[in-house]
Amino acid sequence: MSNADYPLDEVARAWLVKMRGEDAARLRGEFETWLAASPEHRASYRRIEQALEQSAILKSSRHHGLARASARSPSAHRRWLPAGSVAISALLLIAVGANILMPTGSNDSLIAARAAEPLVTRRGEIRTFKLPGGATATLDTDSRLEFVNANNHRHLRLTRGLARFDFGDGGAPFRVEVGGSVISGDKAELDIGIADSSGIVIRVLRGKAQMGPRAAIGAGHIILPQPEPSRYLSAGGESLQPQMPTRELPSADWPSGWSEHRSISLAALAREANRYATRPIVIDDNATGRLEVSGRFQVSRPEHLAGRLGQLFDLSVEKRADGIHLNQR
Repeated sequence: MSNADYPLDEVARAWLVKMRGEDAARLRGEFETWLAASPEHRASYRRIEQALEQSAILKSSRHHGLARASARSPSAHRRWLPAGSVAISALLLIAVGANILMPTGSNDSLIAARAAEPLVTRRGEIRTFKLPGGATATLDTDSRLEFVNANNHRHLRLTRGLARFDFGDGGAPFRVEVGGSVISGDKAELDIGIADSSGIVIRVLRGKAQMGPRAAIGAGHIILPQPEPSRYLSAGGESLQPQMPTRELPSADWPSGWSEHRSISLAALAREANRYATRPIVIDDNATGRLEVSGRFQVSRPEHLAGRLGQLFDLSVEKRADGIHLNQR
């Protein structure tokens, strides 16, 4: 099988992906040969390139997925793809244009928090609060943060959802209560999320933090790792033991409403986006759910994302009362 077995635009898309990858230098000569072989090659490549520049979606061919898109010389009579089954993958590039609405909570929309009131976000909302004294707390969708003591604005309690705390202002040490545990430290930036009734998921982005039982602060502390998220049991009188690293937290750029992945299944991406959805994305068959995508996705806009994924994989997108259904055509 040679590249002649595929539609010209699919080959052009494959080259566009390859020439933006790690093997671009090695493949440069072969690419130039393909480009010069025909005016139609050059025209097709330029057309696909312009579509990317205008920022829509670039998808790698179903035949030339990122993980398997190593180009081979047609003159050597080698297959473009290895024998056997080929996992479908795609590259989704969505440009951040001025016409894209970002969720509430970007750094230029800080809201001053008052220690007398809880900080709350609705479903689908991301919001950043400026805490008294200069620190900030960014709350993910459907989250709630309370001040434990109105006289100590760095003593907080997370009762629902996920929050990013930035205590890098050099102020006093902080304490964040979650369940039966307390996370403490100073000059740190970290994500803290409630995984379930007994789980806490933490990612330390900058600095160091400690965790211990709320009832015995100062005893049994552990130093939290960074920067990969880990899952812990809420203290509740039990010894604190770190669990295995986890993917229960969204990617580190979640406060922007976007999520970046080298590879993620449509099912997993839908679960991530559905945290923000009033009308969830529903994938009706396992084969569609196993399709893989790579790139940066605006998960805070589930309906928009569903439409893009439908475009990307040529899926039907049907809005029903129970959600937005993605299906093979």
